[in-house]
Amino acid sequence: MTVYDFLSSRALFTRRWPRLSEGSDVKEKLYDVLRRTGLTRDVLGKRLWELSGGVLMRVFIARTLLYDPIILLLDEPLAPIDPHGKIEFSYLLGEISKTKLVNVTSHDPCCWRNTQML
Repeated sequence: MTVYDFLSSRALFTRRWPRLSEGSDVKEKLYDVLRRTGLTRDVLGKRLWELSGGVLMRVFIARTLLYDPIILLLDEPLAPIDPHGKIEFSYLLGEISKTKLVNVTSHDPCCWRNTQML
């Protein structure tokens, strides 16, 4: 399964999930969540198993953002990410937390020190 398949399969449930309006352009919404999660369009053609832990976690967040949720609950989202990527990912979550309620559990508090999530 490619990243595009993974993301668009969630986006196509418009009848069941009204927050993704039926008249919206699915690709436009996909490109928007890619941008918001720091992913580029070239990741769409890659298979999920080819991705690093950090990129895969961003894909999971992008898939969740397609619903435009009010609250994000994340359990150990930094666990599969390398040390440098943890800092970048914590900044991403800080940006998302400006418009959403983000509840994160983590055993790695040093990564949250420089974010606006505290």
